[in-house]
Amino acid sequence: ALSALPALTQAGVDGVYLDGVVDFDIGCGPSCNGKCNPTADINCTSPNCSHVPQPPYEVLHSRWIGLYAEWFRRVKAVYPSLIWVNNLALEEGPFIPISNGRQYEGGAGLDVIYAGNRAISSFVSEILTWTTTAVKPVYVNVHMNANMGGGSWRIGRWQNILTQGETMRFATDFRRMRFGLGVALLTDAYYGFDIGGEFYGSPTYYTEYNASLGEAVKDPVRIYASGEQEVWIREFANGYVIVSSLETQKYTWNPPQSVLEIPLSSERTRLSGQKEAPAWSFVVDNSPMGGPYPVAGGDDWWANDTSRSRFTVLSGNWTTVTDQTQSHQVGNSFMVSFTEPGGISGTSQGFPPLYSAAWTFQAPASGPFNFSTTAVDSHLYMLTDGAMVCLRVLNTSRSRPLAPRMVGNCMASTTLDQRNNIRDGRWQSIFSSVMLQANVSYEVVVTMDPSRSGYVAIDALLVESESLYNGNGAIAGGVVISPMDSRIVIKG
Repeated sequence: ALSALPALTQAGVDGVYLDGVVDFDIGCGPSCNGKCNPTADINCTSPNCSHVPQPPYEVLHSRWIGLYAEWFRRVKAVYPSLIWVNNLALEEGPFIPISNGRQYEGGAGLDVIYAGNRAISSFVSEILTWTTTAVKPVYVNVHMNANMGGGSWRIGRWQNILTQGETMRFATDFRRMRFGLGVALLTDAYYGFDIGGEFYGSPTYYTEYNASLGEAVKDPVRIYASGEQEVWIREFANGYVIVSSLETQKYTWNPPQSVLEIPLSSERTRLSGQKEAPAWSFVVDNSPMGGPYPVAGGDDWWANDTSRSRFTVLSGNWTTVTDQTQSHQVGNSFMVSFTEPGGISGTSQGFPPLYSAAWTFQAPASGPFNFSTTAVDSHLYMLTDGAMVCLRVLNTSRSRPLAPRMVGNCMASTTLDQRNNIRDGRWQSIFSSVMLQANVSYEVVVTMDPSRSGYVAIDALLVESESLYNGNGAIAGGVVISPMDSRIVIKG
């Protein structure tokens, strides 16, 4: 592996990233309990163990780290100008004073915070240790991984091709990107937003990257805490970054001076999806249990418990399909009508019960909204070219929550061609520029047309405001931070 270093240094490479700097792994096989951790049968006490007894794990582990340290010392002696950055497993303390920095994959930091399993303060403190005590110059890189939607190791791995539609869908998860960027800006680390854990360095670009914040003028400050859920702020020469890990409630920060939204990007051709982040954007998945996707993300934090987003089967014997190898959808399942009307070959199967299902949600604001659904790539079913879709105000007077709702007029209606184009996991548009009213509940109902052939598939619904999150306008009153989100504002 080191044979390439002379050519790399001659070519002007600044540093080397070393993947897989891990804790000691004894590598014992099935005859030694099949475990490779401190609880393994290190000294071969099992009757079926045949390897030569070894020193205790603690001794081996200490020697292992000592070998790494000696290796680093020798390499640095030959190539003193190279920056050495590591990707570590569990124990990082011994490596901090002998290397220049670390790369944090999403699962080692930002993804864990976003999932609610680590406090921002813990991560900020850890990064500070690196940036103040590692070998100078220090290079620390933190990554946020896009949410793979249930099949985190499915997409892009081995035979599981990552499609263009999936790539764009993950790249436009703006809130997740903003959250990771906000936490990174509390530190002196570099930041990257990646397509899962398989595509580091994907060419994504966002409006926030253009924000002219200048140098940080103060250390980050925690301004609110409830257990491990926190709100942090950091002041820069030209603005502020505010980040909240509150899971289900917004937070309002009152700035000490007038502030502006960050301006629209001047790099339109480089933006992910060639669009700015919408002011409101959320997804409702096809989970029979209801709730937004991801459920723990506070996607519809503005709604009370009785008005939370949900998916409801209204009629018909729908089948849940789980296929993480070829079906490009949100989450790890989609639903399909069990009986096909008409028949592909023209042989009628009769008229089955009317298949109908709905996504329900409460509007977060008044204004025009766009609606899309996931174009499922179902290789098991010939899908319909004419599912009927209706958007209407939710009838809240029903006595049974799961009863079919056949009352109310459609505010917008269309026929959805599920055979249209390549079904590659991208969002397929349903409605555009539909006016909604804040705090009013709506439902998008998909119904099978029994006069057409083909199955109906249902996965997820994307609801996006047409108003943009950025725009260089003055922010009146306090700066509102959504749950699990971050905002950058510019000093006025």
